[in-house]
Amino acid sequence: MAQVVLDDDDGLACDFMDDMTTSVATYLEAEDHTLPHFFSWSLGYGLVFSGNERPGLYQHRYRFINLGLTILARPQEKNILAIDHRNAPRRFGATVEANKPMFVRSLHPHNDSRVAISEKWVEVLNWPADPDISARFSFLAPLGSDA
Repeated sequence: MAQVVLDDDDGLACDFMDDMTTSVATYLEAEDHTLPHFFSWSLGYGLVFSGNERPGLYQHRYRFINLGLTILARPQEKNILAIDHRNAPRRFGATVEANKPMFVRSLHPHNDSRVAISEKWVEVLNWPADPDISARFSFLAPLGSDA
């Protein structure tokens, strides 16, 4: 059984399910696979709302971020909501994908996550014109318009 976690104010790329399905299938084909096993997509964006202007978009990495973090386990084993998402993947084993951005984390005044822009975050200038962002994160299009 695969379980995926995502906060209600965050989002995943349109190809997340395809990538996750491929990663899980590839892992299960290995003769030495063990369960439970975690899958993490560590590259993504922070969407920062700061007033009435267009939100800023920042690329960042977080190894075991709780956005799309997936656990592959037997039904009687671990539950994705009952684990320490920073340490459980280290203890049980994880596959970390970092080849393309896969999540959008939103930062706004009502966010209950303790997240802030850091020096490791890289601003994506003119992000509404980026073809990869437009194609894979089309839900951002209304936020990037100047209208």
